[in-house]
Amino acid sequence: MSNFNQKEIEICFNHPSIKNAFNGLYECLGLITAVATSPEEIPPAEWMDRIRQDPTLPPEFESKEQIKTFSSNLVGWWNDCLTIFDHGQKITLPDKLALTATSKANKALKEFCRGYLAGNTWLSQVWQKYLPDDDSHASRSLSVLNIILARFIDEKALADNEPILYNQLPDIKECFKSLPTLISAVGMLGKDLSQASDDNLNSDSNLSTTDNAAQIKPTQHLPIKSASRSVGRNSLCPCGSGKKFKKCCLH
Repeated sequence: MSNFNQKEIEICFNHPSIKNAFNGLYECLGLITAVATSPEEIPPAEWMDRIRQDPTLPPEFESKEQIKTFSSNLVGWWNDCLTIFDHGQKITLPDKLALTATSKANKALKEFCRGYLAGNTWLSQVWQKYLPDDDSHASRSLSVLNIILARFIDEKALADNEPILYNQLPDIKECFKSLPTLISAVGMLGKDLSQASDDNLNSDSNLSTTDNAAQIKPTQHLPIKSASRSVGRNSLCPCGSGKKFKKCCLH
């Protein structure tokens, strides 16, 4: 069951303590969505700093209940995205993301796109590490999504700076309609690349173990990748309090 409650987190982000410390709600959700598409799993303790207005200043929450509402909903959205991409499903974006009557991106949609692109830029080197050099289709999937997101933020700038690419896009209504599918496709691509990398590592490990079994001491352990998507009890709480998760928002 999802821990993400859109109405609850919207109320939370209307509090001055949240407004003064973090980016807008939909910009945060956009960045978290981009993080969830990554071939490498980025824990909340890492991406939480990216949604703060000033990562050097700790947020000042009004109550423990506010901390719990804040962190459980954002981590809940992250977990939902991971689950959706892992299972090859299509993401359902927040219903506040929409086009205006004049077919322009509304404020929430612009914020979401801005956050997603910021997250994608942050993790660009991760993608480059996993993307095969000869897989132009995979690279194109990322590029198309980024171009459409940029269109929602500033259509005129995209048309002026990238006229050839802009003219190849469908109309803005079709772009908006396809947005959940495109994001999900990139998310599934990230999981496929991650699985392929794990398979290669396991294959190399098996070969190495077979060839060098006599050289491995009984006390040596080969590293394994955790399959858990949740925040560890002893990890720093994603709310930014500096406390361990088990002593903060877990209870």
